[in-house]
Amino acid sequence: MRWFGNYLKKESNSLPPDSPYPVVSTSQKAKTIAARVLDAEDKTPLAYVNVGVPGKNLGTITHEDGTFTLDIDSLLVNDSLAISTAGYKMQVISLADEPG
Repeated sequence: MRWFGNYLKKESNSLPPDSPYPVVSTSQKAKTIAARVLDAEDKTPLAYVNVGVPGKNLGTITHEDGTFTLDIDSLLVNDSLAISTAGYKMQVISLADEPG
């Protein structure tokens, strides 16, 4: 609780050494994916579609015009990007195949 109070007061933004929570280190951003999700048949933009790296706690949703932007960490460049929403078949795209 002490850490939370200090964090809110902007006195500290790092976890105490005895924290039960794992410390996550961030590596360098490898690439940013900016794209638009469209219906395959009529090419209408799809809003609120889930876009993310499966099992990696990294993702976003599309905007009303079907666009999204996602920063991919350098440790994830060989993973896949899953695109899913109700009423459509999930699509999985290799991040290694995407231009960076």
